[in-house]
Amino acid sequence: MQLQAILAACHEGIILLDMKGQIQNCNPSAVRILGFPSIRIQGANTAHPMPFFPIDEQGHPIPEEKHPSRIVLATGEACLGRIHGLRSPEGYVTWLMVNAQPVKDEHGVLTGVVLSFSDITAMKHMEAQLRQEAYYDELTQLHNRRYFVEAMKRAINASRRHGHPMSLCICDLDRFKLINDTHGHLTGDRALQSFAETIQLGLRQDDLAARLGGDEFCILFAHSTAENAAQFLERLRAMITESPVLSEQGIPITLSASFGVANLHPEMNDEALLQAADNALYKAKQEGRNRVAVIA
Repeated sequence: MQLQAILAACHEGIILLDMKGQIQNCNPSAVRILGFPSIRIQGANTAHPMPFFPIDEQGHPIPEEKHPSRIVLATGEACLGRIHGLRSPEGYVTWLMVNAQPVKDEHGVLTGVVLSFSDITAMKHMEAQLRQEAYYDELTQLHNRRYFVEAMKRAINASRRHGHPMSLCICDLDRFKLINDTHGHLTGDRALQSFAETIQLGLRQDDLAARLGGDEFCILFAHSTAENAAQFLERLRAMITESPVLSEQGIPITLSASFGVANLHPEMNDEALLQAADNALYKAKQEGRNRVAVIA
């Protein structure tokens, strides 16, 4: 009776399994966390329990032999600190921190497994929100400078390792300050959002767009020369001029943008590549704006 009272008071879910992996007993917290009546939990199998699907942190299904209870049954050793998700048929995921401990008799013979688990869904959601805030620009939902610089360094290393070309574009809206001063900051924000949406159109899986700050954006072309990237950028430039935004007063405002794109050379680091692309953008501005300039 005392043991049952202790189990009932535990905030963690606790499940007892036999040597076949069948659930023999569970406490009220297990019922609460899993969201099913105890009568449906008892007798189920932990590898495929009830109508939800175990996944790892990358969203991949967990094979039966990788489930903590199966590891304990196979090895007789504890399996601790595993993070598993339970995906419902509707797509909702409950995240659990799972520990599996062996149960042995007085002779040291394995007789079953005790699973204990806690619901860490709120913590996982908070982690996702912090990652979003750390690596994404709130206004445009593009990656931010911090993420982009880290990604560019990795891309440069990959380019050198595998010998494929790489180029970088820096671009901005022409006369953006005039838009802000004339039509207001809300209109300026709409212009930036429209620019960001257009930039993303047509990007390949390995390409990366980001907002560096203000009205300055960049595009990393992981497997393209600057000359090939310029063909895409010319199409992008035309799309921007064909996509006016409405001011706060309902006035359509035609946008234009300038683009500078440069090739990665063997002697360049990330700062040198950024400077080369910035020099190309300056060239585009000097030549009259609303154009693409290339530094080979």
